[in-house]
Amino acid sequence: MSKIFKQTSIALLSVVSLLGISRAAVAANFTFKLDGTKSQGSLQFGASRLTGVGSESITLDQIPDVKYYFNFQDYVYTNHNRPVFSFLNGELIGVQATYTTMFKLPILPPGGGPPIAWIFPSVNMNGDTWNLSDNTQFSTKAGTISFQTLEPISSNSVPEPSNALGVFLGLAGILGFKSRLR
Repeated sequence: MSKIFKQTSIALLSVVSLLGISRAAVAANFTFKLDGTKSQGSLQFGASRLTGVGSESITLDQIPDVKYYFNFQDYVYTNHNRPVFSFLNGELIGVQATYTTMFKLPILPPGGGPPIAWIFPSVNMNGDTWNLSDNTQFSTKAGTISFQTLEPISSNSVPEPSNALGVFLGLAGILGFKSRLR
């Protein structure tokens, strides 16, 4: 290979390294409330693969260092599936999840006495609506979910550590190429 071709290749590689800016790695913070109940939840994270542009969704286990909380009517519920969060332009607009109680709850007759049935309630969040159902269908409730964005996902590009190394190597390559031309 000719000396000029090698130097041009190094310079081109250096410029490509300089342009290596990855997706945003930014913080976001949201709360939500199941209307008509005391139930609420929150989602907070410092980094994700989300860009904050257009329609996006991500599962809870795909978000590193996430803080997620959900409480329904002061009952203890466990999650039986991975929650999926939907975003539009950096704002939380939906939650897909199903929760069931850790224990059975009694249904007591109106005049008192022993339980007439035992229920295992489950809460289903279907995007921007929710419903409570049980194994006996004695009572079902439903409503909407209200979302509040405390800190939206930003679409700003942020260089990550590996890209910082690429920028350094790119500058070194350009400076080396420049000195060789002299």
